[in-house]
Amino acid sequence: MNNKTIKIITLLLGIVGGFFLGALIGLFAVIILSFKFNYFEGMKLMVAILLIMPIGAITGSVITGIIYNKRLKKILDGEITRKKELAFLIILPSALILINLFPRFTNLYSSLKPSQTINFTDSLGRLYYSSSELDKPAANAFGKYGAQNLFDRDKNTCWAEGVKGPGVKEYIYLDTPSNALGISIINGYAKSERMFKKNNRVKNIQITLYKLTHPKKGKITELYTPMKAKKISPPYKRQLKDSDSPQQIYFPKQWKNLIKNNKTTAIQIKILSVYKGRKGNDTCLSEISFFNDSPSKLFLSENEQELWLEKQGEKKLLLKSSDMIFQIFETEGDLAILMVMPAIAQGRVETHYILFNSALKKEADFSKSGFNIGEIYGFIRKDEKLFIEAFDNTKGKEIQISLEKIKF
Repeated sequence: MNNKTIKIITLLLGIVGGFFLGALIGLFAVIILSFKFNYFEGMKLMVAILLIMPIGAITGSVITGIIYNKRLKKILDGEITRKKELAFLIILPSALILINLFPRFTNLYSSLKPSQTINFTDSLGRLYYSSSELDKPAANAFGKYGAQNLFDRDKNTCWAEGVKGPGVKEYIYLDTPSNALGISIINGYAKSERMFKKNNRVKNIQITLYKLTHPKKGKITELYTPMKAKKISPPYKRQLKDSDSPQQIYFPKQWKNLIKNNKTTAIQIKILSVYKGRKGNDTCLSEISFFNDSPSKLFLSENEQELWLEKQGEKKLLLKSSDMIFQIFETEGDLAILMVMPAIAQGRVETHYILFNSALKKEADFSKSGFNIGEIYGFIRKDEKLFIEAFDNTKGKEIQISLEKIKF
């Protein structure tokens, strides 16, 4: 080879080597910055780069070698010295490597976006946060239209956003049970048909899954639980019906493992558009609950003196008696009506009924609720609100009692 060929090859190798060196410097700069956000994400990116860069380089070299084998030989032999040939030899491998790296790099870079710290509120055993609420009170009080109304099992209450206009782009976060397959939503202010039509209802929503972790310096207070929220799924959109009946929305299939494999997750539900109300411009949601594929099951022991709960393959003893036996009369969610009678019958058997909450492991205290209850006949729903039918000994007649009025 003559001196001119050697210079050309040296220049070519220098340019290609410079490309790789520049790419490595840039990527490792991102790694260094990533340590500021999350150490483990930075380590994952470093390992990924060390694996991806050689793969990209080898892929580019092999394809380039196949396509330009003859051209390269002629250049080395000094037969071709045109600049266009050299330019293609540089551009093609560079383009192939960039194409190989780009989707991986963008996915990895998106994972480096810093988590946002959100002050979640804990109410009724659930973490939640709303971007706004109507008539929000002082920081240490629950508002009439706060997001805690979304999971109080009462369609007579609602969350109403609190910004000017219809509340498009306002959102709520709700922590997600580990076995959740989707959500059930009651749209609008479902207290009555008049209130439903008066206020805005949600038309289109966007749902996104987030991973929650406790920040290193975050302190839990009586008011808030700070959590770092990091997006772990692309958002997806759904349209709701303009109805106050419950509507089920299933999560994407891939969410099942994401929810199960992360210690704590939350969904963000964002308002994208609304059905306009007849009066006012507040957008409302009444209820949001999660459903799963492993519902709880109440059952009795063989001697009927123990009440057990089976949930997600685990069994827990809820109630036990040495001198009484139980019979399960009717169940509704976490609630069960039990008939209780003596284990050893002597003459006429006296029975009584109790309302038992399996989640709280407590019996309803009707006396503290202001009732003198005898027999309990069962559950009844009115406008999606749950009541029990029972006989009031004081009034001497059958009554219906809202579960909101019963203390456990």
